[in-house]
Amino acid sequence: MSEYTQGIASDGATILKDGQPMTPEEIVKELQHGRRHAEGFNYLCGAIEQLEEIVGINTGGMNGPGPLLNAAEKMANECYLMRSKLEAIGRLCPTHFDDREQLLGAITRILRGQFPDNEEGEP
Repeated sequence: MSEYTQGIASDGATILKDGQPMTPEEIVKELQHGRRHAEGFNYLCGAIEQLEEIVGINTGGMNGPGPLLNAAEKMANECYLMRSKLEAIGRLCPTHFDDREQLLGAITRILRGQFPDNEEGEP
């Protein structure tokens, strides 16, 4: 990372980058570069705040994004498991069961994580 200081040139004060005088064009370029990075950082902070709202935790900007990303990953895994359960329920065809109680029992077992052994969804 560069170090910026001030110095004195023959015609007055100057800005130094790592001990070397900078031209006005170089100074403007550095300021614009810094502004772009600041805008990107602000956008990232806003995105993290939105993700914290979705996930339901507030890190307050502490501990970096780790806890937030862990919570988001947990939610994604839970969604995947729920999707698997819904797919298993969808494979159950009411014609495989003699009555409503058998169907409800099979759905209850799936929701508890006890998936049928075969792809047809027979109990």
